[in-house]
Amino acid sequence: MIDYTTELKQFIQDNFTPGTLEDNDFMISNDDLLSKLYAVFPVKSIGDYELTEALNDLHYKRSVDGKDEQMTFKWIFKHREYEN
Repeated sequence: MIDYTTELKQFIQDNFTPGTLEDNDFMISNDDLLSKLYAVFPVKSIGDYELTEALNDLHYKRSVDGKDEQMTFKWIFKHREYEN
């Protein structure tokens, strides 16, 4: 199986920066983020554990979302802004 961790990290760095609870564009769970990433990368090319490790390496933080019936951990993202 091909390891896509390096490419995944680069994709995230190119398109997003870590957000905070006060300053973010979106918050997303591991499962939802994986389903979005599978639109760009091959399905099952990265798993839950590898995604968590990659995001931790990139200094992303998770928050607990208590709005659901169950508490859900969600990653906090901002879209990367590019200068023209």
